[in-house]
Amino acid sequence: MNDSILKEILYRIDRMNKTIEFAAPASNEQIQHLADEVIKKSSRIIPDDLRTLFLWHNGQAVAQSLSSNDDRRLLSIRESLEEWNYFLNSNNEFLEPFKPNWLPILTNGRSDYLVYDLDSGNLIAYWHDEIDRDIEFLSLIEWAKYIELDITRIKSKAGSDVLIYSRPEDMIISVYLEEGTKNFVLAKEIHTLAGLPILEIAKMLGSSGINSALKWDLSKAENCIERSRLVRIVEKVVDRIQRNGIKPVVSITSGDKAEKINPDSLESLSLRCLTP
Repeated sequence: MNDSILKEILYRIDRMNKTIEFAAPASNEQIQHLADEVIKKSSRIIPDDLRTLFLWHNGQAVAQSLSSNDDRRLLSIRESLEEWNYFLNSNNEFLEPFKPNWLPILTNGRSDYLVYDLDSGNLIAYWHDEIDRDIEFLSLIEWAKYIELDITRIKSKAGSDVLIYSRPEDMIISVYLEEGTKNFVLAKEIHTLAGLPILEIAKMLGSSGINSALKWDLSKAENCIERSRLVRIVEKVVDRIQRNGIKPVVSITSGDKAEKINPDSLESLSLRCLTP
């Protein structure tokens, strides 16, 4: 379950990201090499969440900070093992403490690392010139949420597609047209898909603006599965409108904020509804 949650958060980061150049996912051979090294050096089996991280992206194509709050970047499997081997070599000089079960996974490029504790799954800050070894994140899920939140804040400042990443249970989704059209056949198709009154649908199609919008209030859904189902219905309605050569407008209201969103974001939202 936790692994699926991590995968979904990393997926959302990819959907939001417009600036960070990641490397491709690790190959099965690279993951197996990592697993073999972890067993050989620590007598531990590679944790599922660590495997998921590198199957997401095997490092970065360009050395860029992942977060505006620090200057760390994601290491590749090769880089991670190279740094780990350095610390495991007793002939090398570095500031203690460093535990053998700490695998470096992020760096700022100045010999400082965020290491993954192979026993606990905690992410611990290693500083080359300080002895403090604080736990910064309890898990990779907590770290991924931190990255996602930072990207969301950056997008919020830029004013683009932010509400799609707010709480699904607080959302109302609206679909309307900027230019009305009379299409009774389409109205019947939407009625079949969504189960909404056909006169309400015809009014939306024949009018323009949000006042005539079809609306789905996710707060009224009984559970996360029902919320996801409602979003899927909206997705199908939007697709059917588009197939008729008509451009629908999709907007989200959350609290006192509202914004238009890219209809393609509905797929991601339906998955997010299933994520605790």
